[in-house]
Amino acid sequence: MSAHRIGHTALVRLARWTKRWPAVAARHAVDLCFPPVCAFCLEEIDGMVDRILLCDQCRRAFAPTELGYCLRCGAVFTASEPDRSSCELCPRKPPAYDGVIPLGPYHGLLQEAVLRMKRPAGQPLCRAVSRLYLQRRGGAIGEYRPDWVLPIPMHWRRRLVRGVNSPEVLASQLGRSLRLPVATDVLVRRRPTRVQRTLRPDDRFRNVRGAFALQKGYDIRGSHVLVVDDVLTTGATCHEAAKVLKLAGAATVMAAVIAKGGGREPSRTV
Repeated sequence: MSAHRIGHTALVRLARWTKRWPAVAARHAVDLCFPPVCAFCLEEIDGMVDRILLCDQCRRAFAPTELGYCLRCGAVFTASEPDRSSCELCPRKPPAYDGVIPLGPYHGLLQEAVLRMKRPAGQPLCRAVSRLYLQRRGGAIGEYRPDWVLPIPMHWRRRLVRGVNSPEVLASQLGRSLRLPVATDVLVRRRPTRVQRTLRPDDRFRNVRGAFALQKGYDIRGSHVLVVDDVLTTGATCHEAAKVLKLAGAATVMAAVIAKGGGREPSRTV
Protein backbone atom coordinates (compact mmCIF):
# COMPACT_ATOMS: atom_id res chain seq x y z
CA MET A 1 0.00 0.00 0.00
CA SER A 2 1.37 3.43 -0.95
CA ALA A 3 2.16 6.14 1.59
CA HIS A 4 -0.52 8.31 -0.01
CA ARG A 5 -3.17 5.59 0.46
CA ILE A 6 -2.12 4.97 4.08
CA GLY A 7 -2.37 8.68 4.81
CA HIS A 8 -5.82 8.89 3.22
CA THR A 9 -7.06 5.93 5.28
CA ALA A 10 -5.75 7.51 8.48
CA LEU A 11 -7.51 10.79 7.68
CA VAL A 12 -10.80 8.97 7.02
CA ARG A 13 -10.58 7.15 10.35
CA LEU A 14 -9.71 10.41 12.15
CA ALA A 15 -12.70 12.13 10.56
CA ARG A 16 -15.04 9.34 11.66
CA TRP A 17 -13.66 9.43 15.20
CA THR A 18 -14.02 13.23 15.32
CA LYS A 19 -17.70 12.91 14.44
CA ARG A 20 -18.26 10.31 17.13
CA TRP A 21 -16.27 11.68 20.02
CA PRO A 22 -18.85 14.23 21.27
CA ALA A 23 -21.42 11.46 21.68
CA VAL A 24 -18.85 9.14 23.27
CA ALA A 25 -17.70 11.87 25.66
CA ALA A 26 -21.29 12.72 26.58
CA ARG A 27 -22.09 9.07 27.28
CA HIS A 28 -19.02 8.74 29.54
CA ALA A 29 -19.99 11.93 31.37
CA VAL A 30 -23.51 10.64 31.99
CA ASP A 31 -22.13 7.29 33.20
CA LEU A 32 -19.81 9.16 35.56
CA CYS A 33 -22.59 11.25 37.06
CA PHE A 34 -25.27 8.55 36.91
CA PRO A 35 -23.64 5.07 36.99
CA PRO A 36 -25.60 2.49 34.99
CA VAL A 37 -27.80 0.09 36.95
CA CYS A 38 -29.08 -3.38 36.13
CA ALA A 39 -32.43 -3.28 34.34
CA PHE A 40 -33.63 -6.21 36.47
CA CYS A 41 -32.28 -5.90 40.01
CA LEU A 42 -31.28 -2.20 39.87
CA GLU A 43 -27.81 -2.92 41.26
CA GLU A 44 -25.09 -0.54 40.07
CA ILE A 45 -23.00 -1.97 37.25
CA ASP A 46 -19.24 -1.54 37.58
CA GLY A 47 -16.95 -1.57 34.56
CA MET A 48 -19.62 -2.27 31.92
CA VAL A 49 -17.81 -3.08 28.67
CA ASP A 50 -20.90 -3.58 26.52
CA ARG A 51 -24.34 -1.98 26.24
CA ILE A 52 -26.17 -4.75 28.07
CA LEU A 53 -27.73 -3.20 31.19
CA LEU A 54 -27.59 -6.37 33.26
CA CYS A 55 -25.27 -7.13 36.16
CA ASP A 56 -23.05 -10.21 36.14
CA GLN A 57 -25.26 -12.05 38.61
CA CYS A 58 -28.41 -11.57 36.53
CA ARG A 59 -26.57 -12.52 33.33
CA ARG A 60 -25.47 -15.81 34.89
CA ALA A 61 -28.99 -16.47 36.16
CA PHE A 62 -30.68 -15.69 32.83
CA ALA A 63 -28.17 -17.43 30.56
CA PRO A 64 -25.72 -19.89 32.15
CA THR A 65 -22.50 -19.91 30.13
CA GLU A 66 -22.63 -23.71 29.97
CA LEU A 67 -26.10 -24.57 28.74
CA GLY A 68 -27.11 -27.61 26.75
CA TYR A 69 -30.39 -27.69 24.88
CA CYS A 70 -32.13 -29.78 22.27
CA LEU A 71 -31.83 -28.13 18.87
CA ARG A 72 -35.18 -29.63 17.85
CA CYS A 73 -37.53 -28.81 20.73
CA GLY A 74 -35.40 -26.45 22.85
CA ALA A 75 -35.52 -28.57 26.03
CA VAL A 76 -32.82 -27.38 28.41
CA PHE A 77 -30.38 -29.93 29.81
CA THR A 78 -27.78 -29.90 32.54
CA ALA A 79 -24.47 -28.19 31.84
CA SER A 80 -22.71 -31.54 31.39
CA GLU A 81 -24.91 -32.52 28.47
CA PRO A 82 -24.23 -31.22 24.93
CA ASP A 83 -26.62 -29.70 22.44
CA ARG A 84 -28.60 -32.37 20.62
CA SER A 85 -30.48 -32.56 17.35
CA SER A 86 -33.28 -34.45 19.12
CA CYS A 87 -34.02 -35.93 22.54
CA GLU A 88 -36.47 -38.12 24.40
CA LEU A 89 -38.42 -35.01 25.36
CA CYS A 90 -39.21 -34.16 21.73
CA PRO A 91 -42.90 -34.76 20.96
CA ARG A 92 -43.76 -37.91 19.06
CA LYS A 93 -45.43 -35.79 16.41
CA PRO A 94 -42.78 -33.27 15.23
CA PRO A 95 -43.85 -29.63 15.37
CA ALA A 96 -44.13 -27.50 12.25
CA TYR A 97 -41.11 -25.41 13.26
CA ASP A 98 -37.66 -26.82 12.56
CA GLY A 99 -35.87 -25.93 15.78
CA VAL A 100 -35.72 -23.76 18.88
CA ILE A 101 -32.94 -21.52 20.20
CA PRO A 102 -33.63 -20.61 23.86
CA LEU A 103 -31.70 -18.29 26.13
CA GLY A 104 -32.44 -20.32 29.26
CA PRO A 105 -35.02 -22.33 31.20
CA TYR A 106 -38.28 -20.72 32.30
CA HIS A 107 -37.86 -20.68 36.04
CA GLY A 108 -36.31 -18.56 38.76
CA LEU A 109 -35.11 -15.08 37.84
CA LEU A 110 -35.56 -15.56 34.09
CA GLN A 111 -39.21 -16.45 34.64
CA GLU A 112 -39.68 -13.28 36.69
CA ALA A 113 -37.89 -11.25 34.01
CA VAL A 114 -40.15 -12.60 31.24
CA LEU A 115 -43.26 -11.72 33.23
CA ARG A 116 -41.96 -8.17 33.77
CA MET A 117 -41.18 -7.84 30.06
CA LYS A 118 -44.86 -8.31 29.26
CA ARG A 119 -45.69 -4.93 30.82
CA PRO A 120 -44.96 -1.46 29.33
CA ALA A 121 -42.60 -0.64 32.22
CA GLY A 122 -40.56 -3.70 31.30
CA GLN A 123 -39.37 -2.46 27.90
CA PRO A 124 -35.87 -1.44 29.13
CA LEU A 125 -35.50 -4.91 30.62
CA CYS A 126 -36.79 -6.42 27.38
CA ARG A 127 -34.11 -4.59 25.39
CA ALA A 128 -31.39 -5.63 27.85
CA VAL A 129 -32.43 -9.30 27.75
CA SER A 130 -32.62 -9.27 23.95
CA ARG A 131 -29.06 -7.93 23.78
CA LEU A 132 -27.94 -10.67 26.14
CA TYR A 133 -29.73 -13.16 23.90
CA LEU A 134 -27.79 -11.86 20.91
CA GLN A 135 -24.50 -12.10 22.80
CA ARG A 136 -25.13 -15.70 23.89
CA ARG A 137 -27.20 -17.09 20.98
CA GLY A 138 -26.29 -14.81 18.07
CA GLY A 139 -23.86 -17.39 16.73
CA ALA A 140 -26.53 -20.09 16.58
CA ILE A 141 -28.91 -17.73 14.78
CA GLY A 142 -26.15 -16.73 12.36
CA GLU A 143 -25.61 -20.39 11.44
CA TYR A 144 -29.30 -20.64 10.59
CA ARG A 145 -29.00 -17.65 8.20
CA PRO A 146 -32.59 -16.37 8.38
CA ASP A 147 -34.09 -14.11 5.72
CA TRP A 148 -36.88 -12.68 7.88
CA VAL A 149 -37.50 -11.94 11.55
CA LEU A 150 -41.16 -12.26 12.55
CA PRO A 151 -42.55 -11.67 16.06
CA ILE A 152 -45.49 -13.76 17.20
CA PRO A 153 -48.40 -11.30 16.80
CA MET A 154 -50.79 -10.25 19.55
CA HIS A 155 -54.48 -9.67 18.91
CA TRP A 156 -55.33 -5.99 18.80
CA ARG A 157 -57.73 -6.25 21.74
CA ARG A 158 -55.08 -7.71 24.04
CA ARG A 159 -52.55 -5.21 22.71
CA LEU A 160 -54.95 -2.42 23.66
CA VAL A 161 -55.13 -3.73 27.23
CA ARG A 162 -51.47 -4.70 27.71
CA GLY A 163 -49.92 -1.83 25.77
CA VAL A 164 -46.87 -3.75 24.55
CA ASN A 165 -46.00 -6.97 22.76
CA SER A 166 -42.62 -8.10 24.08
CA PRO A 167 -41.89 -10.39 21.07
CA GLU A 168 -42.00 -7.26 18.88
CA VAL A 169 -39.38 -5.54 21.05
CA LEU A 170 -37.21 -8.66 20.94
CA ALA A 171 -37.62 -9.04 17.18
CA SER A 172 -36.71 -5.39 16.62
CA GLN A 173 -33.46 -5.80 18.55
CA LEU A 174 -32.58 -9.02 16.73
CA GLY A 175 -33.32 -7.58 13.32
CA ARG A 176 -31.34 -4.41 13.94
CA SER A 177 -28.28 -6.27 15.19
CA LEU A 178 -28.42 -8.99 12.53
CA ARG A 179 -29.30 -6.48 9.78
CA LEU A 180 -32.37 -8.45 8.81
CA PRO A 181 -35.84 -7.21 7.84
CA VAL A 182 -38.33 -7.32 10.70
CA ALA A 183 -41.89 -7.79 9.47
CA THR A 184 -44.43 -7.16 12.21
CA ASP A 185 -47.40 -7.49 9.86
CA VAL A 186 -46.60 -10.64 7.87
CA LEU A 187 -48.41 -12.77 10.44
CA VAL A 188 -51.71 -11.57 11.85
CA ARG A 189 -53.77 -13.01 14.68
CA ARG A 190 -57.19 -13.53 13.19
CA ARG A 191 -59.09 -13.91 16.44
CA PRO A 192 -58.52 -13.44 20.17
CA THR A 193 -57.49 -16.59 22.00
CA ARG A 194 -57.59 -17.60 25.63
CA VAL A 195 -54.45 -17.10 27.73
CA GLN A 196 -52.37 -20.24 27.22
CA ARG A 197 -51.21 -20.54 30.85
CA THR A 198 -54.80 -21.25 31.94
CA LEU A 199 -55.06 -24.32 29.69
CA ARG A 200 -53.90 -27.93 29.71
CA PRO A 201 -51.30 -28.91 27.06
CA ASP A 202 -53.80 -30.48 24.62
CA ASP A 203 -56.19 -27.56 24.98
CA ARG A 204 -53.43 -25.11 24.09
CA PHE A 205 -53.13 -26.55 20.58
CA ARG A 206 -56.91 -26.36 20.12
CA ASN A 207 -56.92 -22.81 21.48
CA VAL A 208 -54.57 -21.44 18.78
CA ARG A 209 -55.70 -23.65 15.90
CA GLY A 210 -56.49 -21.39 12.94
CA ALA A 211 -55.61 -18.28 14.96
CA PHE A 212 -52.95 -17.00 12.52
CA ALA A 213 -53.01 -15.93 8.89
CA LEU A 214 -50.53 -14.54 6.40
CA GLN A 215 -51.04 -10.93 5.38
CA LYS A 216 -51.64 -10.43 1.68
CA GLY A 217 -48.84 -8.96 -0.40
CA TYR A 218 -45.94 -10.92 1.08
CA ASP A 219 -44.02 -13.59 -0.79
CA ILE A 220 -42.02 -15.79 1.57
CA ARG A 221 -41.59 -18.77 -0.75
CA GLY A 222 -38.21 -20.41 -0.17
CA SER A 223 -37.40 -18.13 2.77
CA HIS A 224 -35.79 -19.10 6.06
CA VAL A 225 -37.89 -17.48 8.75
CA LEU A 226 -36.99 -16.72 12.36
CA VAL A 227 -40.10 -16.39 14.53
CA VAL A 228 -39.62 -14.66 17.88
CA ASP A 229 -41.52 -15.26 21.12
CA ASP A 230 -40.79 -14.75 24.79
CA VAL A 231 -41.70 -18.21 26.14
CA LEU A 232 -42.16 -21.63 24.57
CA THR A 233 -43.64 -24.41 26.70
CA THR A 234 -45.75 -26.85 24.72
CA GLY A 235 -44.82 -25.07 21.49
CA ALA A 236 -48.47 -24.76 20.43
CA THR A 237 -48.28 -21.09 19.42
CA CYS A 238 -45.03 -21.39 17.44
CA HIS A 239 -46.30 -24.62 15.88
CA GLU A 240 -49.46 -22.94 14.58
CA ALA A 241 -47.53 -19.91 13.30
CA ALA A 242 -45.00 -22.16 11.55
CA LYS A 243 -47.83 -24.13 9.90
CA VAL A 244 -49.13 -20.95 8.27
CA LEU A 245 -45.64 -19.93 7.13
CA LYS A 246 -44.87 -23.38 5.71
CA LEU A 247 -48.17 -23.44 3.82
CA ALA A 248 -47.17 -20.08 2.32
CA GLY A 249 -43.94 -21.62 1.05
CA ALA A 250 -41.37 -20.92 3.78
CA ALA A 251 -38.47 -23.35 3.46
CA THR A 252 -37.70 -23.50 7.20
CA VAL A 253 -38.97 -21.88 10.38
CA MET A 254 -36.78 -21.51 13.48
CA ALA A 255 -38.05 -20.24 16.83
CA ALA A 256 -35.98 -17.78 18.88
CA VAL A 257 -37.29 -17.66 22.46
CA ILE A 258 -36.07 -16.12 25.67
CA ALA A 259 -37.21 -18.99 27.89
CA LYS A 260 -38.10 -22.65 27.39
CA GLY A 261 -40.63 -24.01 29.85
CA GLY A 262 -41.19 -27.62 30.81
CA GLY A 263 -38.56 -30.30 30.27
CA ARG A 264 -36.27 -31.22 33.12
CA GLU A 265 -36.26 -27.81 34.74
CA PRO A 266 -38.90 -26.81 37.31
CA SER A 267 -41.22 -24.28 35.75
CA ARG A 268 -44.60 -22.68 35.93
CA THR A 269 -46.31 -23.32 32.63
CA VAL A 270 -47.27 -20.44 30.38
